[in-house]
Amino acid sequence: MKSAIALRLVLALALPMAVAITASADTVAEKAQVCAACHGENGMPTNPDAPIIWGQNEGYIYIELRDFNSGLRKSEQMQPIASGLSRDDMKALAHYFTKKPWPRTQYKASAEDIKIG
Repeated sequence: MKSAIALRLVLALALPMAVAITASADTVAEKAQVCAACHGENGMPTNPDAPIIWGQNEGYIYIELRDFNSGLRKSEQMQPIASGLSRDDMKALAHYFTKKPWPRTQYKASAEDIKIG
């Protein structure tokens, strides 16, 4: 409960700044820095609820950004950031993250998962 309240407070304070940085950034790498706050500097999200976007499919990233931008998909964290992105920005970010390597997650499959796989 306390962590959820703390997360909401951090987001309330950080999101306006993130939106401003995204809008004023010149390069795709600068725009991507805003993403690192939740999705991780090295591809591993700092928030366990945030998906890994490094190495993700380009079309998937673009569609998610587009849907957050239009309001078709709802998220307190993503909508304010995505709403400030142009179509070209969304395509450039999707391409940028597709070229990043998938991070090492330290995930260990269970014996049951290995058997099923």
